[in-house]
Amino acid sequence: MLRKRLDKDEDLKEIYVGEIHKLVEMGYAEVVPNKDINRADGKVWYLPHHPVHNPKKPDKTRFVFDCGAKFGESSLNDHVCQVQDLANKLVGVLLRFRE
Repeated sequence: MLRKRLDKDEDLKEIYVGEIHKLVEMGYAEVVPNKDINRADGKVWYLPHHPVHNPKKPDKTRFVFDCGAKFGESSLNDHVCQVQDLANKLVGVLLRFRE
């Protein structure tokens, strides 16, 4: 789906490829070796991503990674350290304020 979208819009494709190269140069991403691209043993999965373009900012395109995408029964979000909500609940704040 992403490939079709990029094939239709050459400008977006140029920006997208440039941003991918920046991620690799900065060490946030790495090039997948050819032997691992078509592995069929179920031990490889790639995080889906797509470009988002804000019409109010024509020179800015950003990546969005779909960390909620499931592979099997889990997603990346399922494995991220979940911490308790430390923010005060609004109802409690309002009740204490009234006191």
